[in-house]
Amino acid sequence: MTAPFTTDASRLEPRRLRSYPGAHIGLRVYQVGCGYALHDGGKGKLFVVRLSDGWAWFIPDVLGRDLQVPLGITCDELFAAANIDGKLTIARIRLDSLGPGVES
Repeated sequence: MTAPFTTDASRLEPRRLRSYPGAHIGLRVYQVGCGYALHDGGKGKLFVVRLSDGWAWFIPDVLGRDLQVPLGITCDELFAAANIDGKLTIARIRLDSLGPGVES
């Protein structure tokens, strides 16, 4: 769900963006910035949603790269705590490298 920002609850205009891919929506950390939401989608994937239209990208773990905790998102990149080849670090992934994504 998304809505324009307001401090007056009577002026909220919520709208449904898309279905949630996991089973534990309230138990995981969200990071929001520059019109995107970054989330731990569970099952070894980060989940990025463009808030304007619900378009989404799943970023799976791959051999040697375990993305663990979403840390932040900008207009160009996402950041996540990661274990890469056995070293704890911060992964930085460009949004334009995520491919076509999936429709809401």
